[in-house]
Amino acid sequence: MRQMRISPGVRSSFLVGAAALGVFVLAGCAGTKPEPLELRDARLAIQDARSAGAQAGAPDLFAAAQAHLTTAENTFKASGDVDQSSHYARLAETEARDAQYRAVARNARLSVEAATRRRAELEVAVRDAEIKAQAARAQSDAERALVASEVRAREERARLDAAARAREAEQQAADERVRVLQAQLDAERQKTAEQQQQAQMDSLKAQIEEQKKAADAARRAAEEQVAAARGAAEAEKARAAEARREADQASSREKSQGDLLARLQAIEASARMEARGIVLTLPGSVYSKYENARIAISVMLRAVGHRVQYGAAVFPAFVNPSGCAPGMQVFPTEAGDPPSFAATGENGPILNQLLTRLGD
Repeated sequence: MRQMRISPGVRSSFLVGAAALGVFVLAGCAGTKPEPLELRDARLAIQDARSAGAQAGAPDLFAAAQAHLTTAENTFKASGDVDQSSHYARLAETEARDAQYRAVARNARLSVEAATRRRAELEVAVRDAEIKAQAARAQSDAERALVASEVRAREERARLDAAARAREAEQQAADERVRVLQAQLDAERQKTAEQQQQAQMDSLKAQIEEQKKAADAARRAAEEQVAAARGAAEAEKARAAEARREADQASSREKSQGDLLARLQAIEASARMEARGIVLTLPGSVYSKYENARIAISVMLRAVGHRVQYGAAVFPAFVNPSGCAPGMQVFPTEAGDPPSFAATGENGPILNQLLTRLGD
């Protein structure tokens, strides 16, 4: 009876298809969450490791991979937690691949050792053949046999050296894959530790936020106190500036009043009685008596006009300045300008109206 042999590649494809079909059937029957793809990958990795002889080459890693796969399957069946089940499945796949590559590396080393032994045996056989050929043949035949034997030995050695180099390259590649898988395994373990520390970090962050809020509240309170103190200082500064301004205005008014009094005294000293009336002479003045009168009235009423009511009449009247007609009122009596004009030393609108009327 003939037996059908299935190559490893075909067998792996067949197992992949069977596993995928099993996953599809289970997902269709469960009616809930589909089984994570990581479980299928982990199963395939364990099957590949078993095919590579991991049970003998890396028994601890292979057993750990099977245990983690069982944990992943039980977790998914019990709670349906996809994330936790996927985590254990990835861990099982990583360990299974690690065990597989360790088994491959072990097989490669055994092959290299077997080839080395074979090489030694061949070398011994070659030497024995050379000795027998020398004893059985003549010198010429022995020399030709020796040459032929050496050629064959060199060729065999070259072939064995090439095979050894190939095995060594495979060993290096396997070691590199083991290193990568070990790094992945360490990363998964580190991830698990970080997840356990995350809760503690969240608690510390919450405490820090509370302390930060309290510090911000204290800082805002301090800033408000500083702002209030600055506002009070600014108000006090404004009051001091207002007091200085009022003092300056009072000093200016006193000076204006002193100047006015001195000028009025000079005008009074220059007054004299004549037949035509009182005559005022302003020393050094180039203006007429009417202009001097307007100047004197302007200076006096600019300083004290806000305290009195005033009006104006002229004699003789403007209509007959050279005759003896009665006088006439040119500006009705009314209250003077506000005090602000006296404070700034300027003529107000009422005083300007009077001076304009006197200049007509």
